[in-house]
Amino acid sequence: MQETIAIEGVDECDWEGIVWVEEIVFPFQGLTGHVANEIHLLRNSLRVLDLAGNSLQGTLPDGLYELTLLEKLFLYDNDLTGTLSSGIGNWNRLTTLQSYFGAYPRRIEKSRRSPSIAIPQLVRQPVD
Repeated sequence: MQETIAIEGVDECDWEGIVWVEEIVFPFQGLTGHVANEIHLLRNSLRVLDLAGNSLQGTLPDGLYELTLLEKLFLYDNDLTGTLSSGIGNWNRLTTLQSYFGAYPRRIEKSRRSPSIAIPQLVRQPVD
């Protein structure tokens, strides 16, 4: 069975047959809408997700935390709300995280001394 993923603002009609995606890089493309929970369908391949500088809204879906191969995540300059979930602990391969959320889970707050994760200095208050 083939699964399809819709990305708002992008015409994926030309993507027929694509079952393996390692990088989604759409920075500053004027994308609107939200990050769909179906992003989890790429859990066996996605390494880079760059949706920075768009007009994405809402909170991050739980499916995002299933991307265990994720190495780089760029979400800054959007209209996202909420905080990062403690599910971020599933991102064992994450080397770069650039997003502007008001709070990070305590688990990340403690690990931000690690040189391998780039977390902005805008960390205000850890959440449990």
